[in-house]
Amino acid sequence: MRVRDCATLVVLALAWLTIPAHAGGPSETTPAAEVKANTIATVVANPPPFGEMTKVCGVSGEALGTPVDKRPESGRTQFVLYDSAYGSSQPRSFFVTGLDGNCAIHVRATVAMFGSLELYEMMQFGGLGAPAGAPTDATYAQLRAARCGGSPAPCTGRKLDALARDTAFLSLYETQDSAQHLELLLHRGAVQAAALK
Repeated sequence: MRVRDCATLVVLALAWLTIPAHAGGPSETTPAAEVKANTIATVVANPPPFGEMTKVCGVSGEALGTPVDKRPESGRTQFVLYDSAYGSSQPRSFFVTGLDGNCAIHVRATVAMFGSLELYEMMQFGGLGAPAGAPTDATYAQLRAARCGGSPAPCTGRKLDALARDTAFLSLYETQDSAQHLELLLHRGAVQAAALK
């Protein structure tokens, strides 16, 4: 489903793509490592359309690109964002590791970045008037209630730190001047919700 064709929520179907150790079966003249490297290069060069994502399993680290951000920022890392062409201003592959099954999310964007839960709390619960009601907002409110209770005030301190250990917002922009972005809510190794904002 294309994001721009959807008025409210983007429902993302996760396609599973596993990079096997012997993708396509190595021939006598092509080493298995070379077949795998060529398969990974093909995946990186062909990201899904903006607003869609796939899961890529069996690949990690430098094969995904340059690590550009992580969540949480300190302590044990849950999610890492990789840029396949760091420094480019063109749409390209981004990957986020930390999903169940040792898999990564594969998306297309020009700009991708993790958001701050502290800033989100101030925008949504600190009286700054940010509009709520997107599926990511509703799902976050449920996750937040388990750690921070139902208080209408911003969650702070140790409670917010505990929530941030396994929860993150990822914002994806189709172009550098996009007015809207796709927001993914990640929690405990899975994409919990998505919304176009």
